[in-house]
Amino acid sequence: MIMTHDLVRQAAERLKPFLDPTPVLRSDSLTRRLGSPVFIKCELFQPSGSFKIRGALNAVLSLSPEEASRGVITHSSGNHGTALAVAAASRGLPCTVVMPQASPQRKINAVREAGARVVFSGPSVAEREEICHGEMESTGAVFIHPSNDPGVIAGQGTAVLELLTSQPSIRTVLVPVGGGGLLAGTILGIQASGSETVVVAAEPARAADAYQSLKTGQLVPVQAPDTIADGLRSQLGDVNFPIIRQGVGRIVLIEEDEIRQALSFCVNELRLLAEPSSVVPLAALLTGKVEREEGPVGIILTGGNHALKDLLALIS
Repeated sequence: MIMTHDLVRQAAERLKPFLDPTPVLRSDSLTRRLGSPVFIKCELFQPSGSFKIRGALNAVLSLSPEEASRGVITHSSGNHGTALAVAAASRGLPCTVVMPQASPQRKINAVREAGARVVFSGPSVAEREEICHGEMESTGAVFIHPSNDPGVIAGQGTAVLELLTSQPSIRTVLVPVGGGGLLAGTILGIQASGSETVVVAAEPARAADAYQSLKTGQLVPVQAPDTIADGLRSQLGDVNFPIIRQGVGRIVLIEEDEIRQALSFCVNELRLLAEPSSVVPLAALLTGKVEREEGPVGIILTGGNHALKDLLALIS
């Protein structure tokens, strides 16, 4: 399938009966720091606790009756698995999620509570994919990739459509990048809006495959990512990378201490219990790695599926 911005508009119409728009908040403290208005798109208030429900639900709702009858499967360390489980339940479909054995118990519980069957794997992507392949052969389930699926990418792009509908004057949008689904969807969503808004992505320096891929012009495998932003340890894919190459303004790298400082700011100043992956673009603003731009800035705060005790341990 050729990815176009029309798919994002179609996804927005498809999701409208199922998802309410998430809040867009203006941060006065960030506005004072930057010298331009800063708006935060609060995806942590989604039913599954993250933006991932947009892509998962759009992908599930796009399945044909024959495909849907076979159920769905994915591999995920947490948020996409929960989102797909919620999406599958909305259509009454069986769902299997392959998760690393070392996944946080809270995220394992969330996937199960949403109605999915959990199958455990080793920590590597290759191990997850091997188990997924075996499950697909035995059940016939349809695989929904966490970030490299056209339906998922289009669904993620609806977040920025809502943001720009609420605040059309925004001239820069900051998003985190891991597997690349949100970043590619945001690029297409901005195109669908007709805006000239620039997209800037932020990535942990310890999981910098997107930065390296953009620099070299070809996919660079992620090498032993070791970051507290666990949702950003994923690899870009062949569907989303061409969109990112053509549409991202730049990718900035964020160090671990900077992620912790941004997390502390988010909890203490913004009063938002976001997870580490969410605050990586916020860190880009706080550190000055993204300087004052012409016009307002928007941040997509992607999720809040982290136990409070774990958050406090990171910022104490």
